Amino acid sequence: MKSVFLAICLVICVLLQLFFLQSWQTSGTTGSLILSFIVIAALFASTEELLWLALFGGLSSDLYASSVFGFYLVFYLLVAVIAKYFLKFGEIEYSWWKPMVFLVAASLVQAMVVSLPLLASSPITAVTARLVVYVSLTAIAGLAWYLLFTQLAELSKKINASKILR
Repeated sequence: MKSVFLAICLVICVLLQLFFLQSWQTSGTTGSLILSFIVIAALFASTEELLWLALFGGLSSDLYASSVFGFYLVFYLLVAVIAKYFLKFGEIEYSWWKPMVFLVAASLVQAMVVSLPLLASSPITAVTARLVVYVSLTAIAGLAWYLLFTQLAELSKKINASKILR
């Protein structure tokens, strides 16, 4: 059930990112729902599930993006592996700040790599403003995913506990 829920969430995330949020651009950019989903899913999904989610998210982003094909695929797979290692290493309790710090760092790296061609034609202040907006919107999306997943995990624990008590 958890795998099906994660897959449905990723499909919704891809559809929102690629078709709906493009019309709601702030300062010419939108946050990355797919990146935020992959980082937060690292807390709740198994490694195999996470790699499949990153593969699908990366392929869908690459098919829609005008940059070099394969960038998002490799980046999301790399983020999935690193996030799985760093966010779950020796920790049982889910904390909110570790995935947010990792998400901000990953979105900053992604935005800087994608905006390298923009640096040649735009002033540094305009590029910096776009980077700040992109990272902020991605972090807000990550926080929303984190709150949704933690609430659903708590609900799942309560349902399982009520089944045991019967």
